[in-house]
Amino acid sequence: MPPTPRPEPGTRLRPAPRQLPERPGIPPIEPRHRTDDETLKRPQPPHPRRGGPARFAARLTVAALFLAAVVATIFFSLYYFLPDGPGQRMAKTAAPLVIPPRAPDAVVAEEPTPLTIPAPDDIGALLSEVGANIPPPPPPVDEPPEPATLAAGRVLEAFLFAPDAASRMPLVEPAAKEEELGEGVLASPLPPITKIEPDSPRFHEAENLTEFPFAVIFQPREGPPFQCTVMVRRSGTQEPKVLLPAFLDLMPGGRLAGFAAEPGPGLGTFHVVLEARPGCYDEGIPMPERKFTFRLLPSPFSPEIARAYVADNSRFRKMLEDPESSLRWGTRIRATVTLQWNRSEDPEKPYLEVVDIRALDWNP
Repeated sequence: MPPTPRPEPGTRLRPAPRQLPERPGIPPIEPRHRTDDETLKRPQPPHPRRGGPARFAARLTVAALFLAAVVATIFFSLYYFLPDGPGQRMAKTAAPLVIPPRAPDAVVAEEPTPLTIPAPDDIGALLSEVGANIPPPPPPVDEPPEPATLAAGRVLEAFLFAPDAASRMPLVEPAAKEEELGEGVLASPLPPITKIEPDSPRFHEAENLTEFPFAVIFQPREGPPFQCTVMVRRSGTQEPKVLLPAFLDLMPGGRLAGFAAEPGPGLGTFHVVLEARPGCYDEGIPMPERKFTFRLLPSPFSPEIARAYVADNSRFRKMLEDPESSLRWGTRIRATVTLQWNRSEDPEKPYLEVVDIRALDWNP
């Protein structure tokens, strides 16, 4: 193989192509057919004629419909605006109604009727005739009875605002003498009263007795307001009366407050609102661990007037545990109790003791 000549400086020559294997020969290209060749032509559907019968029928239908619409529009327009058409009738209806003024009626002058005065002899007969034609007055209607609570409240107000004992005597029960009422505060006007509020009445069927409790708030001239329960009772259909013993027991400065003020002899029976409290926490009571407490109140919503104590193993404890008894721990109920000052346990420490609970109400 002869040596490859080197290029002269400054010239770049491409390397000689490699020796490629011999390729097969390319077949000759066949000539193309022309566009008008029979093999390229496709069958085409015959084109309808522009002036065919179908197209003419369609045009004729559209023209007929348009002509019908024009004729209908002209007809309805003429019908609407005719003198007797709907348009004229609507215009006449919308026009304001004009009522011609009415001619005044002819006034017929009447001659006055002469006044006829009866003779004096006929006046008596005329009055008797007129009186006979007057209907008799209707019979008096019985007024409905006054509600029981209002009647009780009326009696209570008359009692509380009465000026002296004589005015209160017919309003209380049991009956009392004027001297008995005149010994205490009932001989003069009571302290100012700020409120009287009724409570729920209670009917006792066995005695045919109705109780009407009232909460009365007094405002003493000295000290805070004082609230106590005042009982008004009605037996059957009689007039209500104020229960005098309960009022004398609980009123400001009443009999209960005087009995509990300092130790004294004897027993005392009082109407109170009673509340039982477990235990005794007063160091001035002998053996407090063996006792429990009764609070004596003038009303369910007032501070106590005094406290009384009983032994823990007494019969009053059994009453509190009896399911049929209305006496319960912490419950405030009206009761009639008998008290005494106990000096036997410790003469140096006398205390108020409940001797008996005569009734768990204020009935005599």
